[in-house]
Parts: sequence; C-alpha cells; structure tokens
Amino acid sequence: MIDLSFFAGRLEKAQSGRDYILARCLFHHPDNNPSMILYGRIGRYECFSCGESGTLEYLATKLSH
Repeated sequence: MIDLSFFAGRLEKAQSGRDYILARCLFHHPDNNPSMILYGRIGRYECFSCGESGTLEYLATKLSH
C-alpha cells in the first residue's frame, strides 16, 4: 500500500489529517477548493465534486506521468 506522504508534496493545496489528505482534484478543473480526499487506511481516494474515485495506487500512477 502507498503511504500518504507520497502524495503530500504532489497535490495542490494538500491538507493532511490524521489518516487522510484533502487536496484539489486532479480530474476536474477548476477545483478552487480542495474536494478530493485520500484515505490512507483503506488505500482509496474520492472527489466530492466530480465523483472520481479509485485506489491510491492508480492515483500514484496518474501523478507519475
């Protein structure tokens, strides 16, 4: 499983919590306020605005390209 620290410096407006990161969504624009949450314990992410969701592994590959 990917550690949340991998995402902290790679996402815009990232705000870390105990076991989550709230950040701007990579999948829709403009995202003026952080609307995507990454859950470390379950290894998933979800955008409250556009509905995009998936595994942290998938999100890591999107950030690597």
